[in-house]
Amino acid sequence: MNNRPFPETLIRLLEERGWSMRHLAQQLQENFDGWGTIGTLSQYNTGKIKPTMRALERIAYSLKVEPEAFAEYRLVLARTQLDPEEVGLAVALKNLERFEGR
Repeated sequence: MNNRPFPETLIRLLEERGWSMRHLAQQLQENFDGWGTIGTLSQYNTGKIKPTMRALERIAYSLKVEPEAFAEYRLVLARTQLDPEEVGLAVALKNLERFEGR
């Protein structure tokens, strides 16, 4: 896992596979019934729009990596685990203690 921003991680994963952004878009569209245009990927890559958790999961699936490969995905998971409205106060506090290493 790395802590680089999504665009850097995406480019690195594409380079490792010898894929272009267009090839990734084609993979996404095949895997997810037409979802994932080159335009959307370009906007994610330039930071014009932020990818959702679902988008990160789909991109990871198509690249054959875990979604946790993206730092942004791990941050959203952590926020969710610490949000009392999402998991309840007792669980959020227990998760906070776990994150703090207690």
